[in-house]
Amino acid sequence: MRYFATVSDSTSEANVEQKVLASNPIMEVRNLQPVHFSLSL
Repeated sequence: MRYFATVSDSTSEANVEQKVLASNPIMEVRNLQPVHFSLSL
């Protein structure tokens, strides 16, 4: 899970979110939590 990264820029967050969801549809459940918490796992 090294491709998970904590980012502060909302644009980067959106890009990371799309890449994560595209590669790991199961991670859609992370939408129930704040992005920075889920991405820092």
